[in-house]
Amino acid sequence: MSLSDPSTPAGGSNETNRGMGRGLFRQEVLMSKANPWLGKTSLAVPVSFRVYSIAASVLLALTGALLYFGSYTVTETTQALILPRSGVSSLASPVSGTIIEVHAAEGQTVKRGTVVLSMRSEAGDENGAKGADTPDGTIEQITAPMDGILYSMTRTPGDRVSLGEALFVIAPDEPLVAITAVSPTVKAQVRTGARVQLQLTGLKKLAKGKVVGRLEKISVGPLGSVSDERGLASGLNYRAVIEIDPSASPPALARQQLLGQTAEVRIPIARRRLYEWLLDPMRILFGA
Repeated sequence: MSLSDPSTPAGGSNETNRGMGRGLFRQEVLMSKANPWLGKTSLAVPVSFRVYSIAASVLLALTGALLYFGSYTVTETTQALILPRSGVSSLASPVSGTIIEVHAAEGQTVKRGTVVLSMRSEAGDENGAKGADTPDGTIEQITAPMDGILYSMTRTPGDRVSLGEALFVIAPDEPLVAITAVSPTVKAQVRTGARVQLQLTGLKKLAKGKVVGRLEKISVGPLGSVSDERGLASGLNYRAVIEIDPSASPPALARQQLLGQTAEVRIPIARRRLYEWLLDPMRILFGA
């Protein structure tokens, strides 16, 4: 039996313990360096609740400011027809007969009294009408009733026409206007001179189909009660004249393209706050 060194721990020698310590430490180092592509491990620090509160408060304040200061334009949309200021004149055949010669072409500018068509009178139509005091075989000279531009010139030599049948349309060389009907709301709230936007029906999907106009006048009295697309009465309407602004219209749109076109007119009525729009359902619900 031998006495052990009092400096040696009971669990083994100092060398053994130091060896075990070195082995455990070196193993961890090797393991930490075995997968460097995983990156370093770090603890995520959560965002402070105060940051969330501040962000929510700022967002709420911005939303409130947008609803209070933000606004939109209330508009009324109507359909309009573009014509010269004094309208157009459609010339009807004074007799029943046959076109023998066409002296003018579609789109041509003519003076009052210019011969447009020549026709030979014939026996009356199925109703016996051929024109008063017009013997058969008489050559009739159809002249322009005013200065203007010819439209709807579809007649050709050899065409037979009846008494009162339309021969052509002549439009005076005047500024173009859009004729439409507006509601009492527009008459009460929109002043003459207001700028309006027209979208030509035939060019609805093209940017060049947009035309700018100015509200020139609204009739004093109503046109009468009209019906909507469902056939229900939609109230009284007033005749409105909108002057087309050629300087604000696309240059590609010639006068011939505008004349006779139908257009969708958007008339600005008033500006409203966004919060007023948001409160509309409550007003309706409570009858305010």
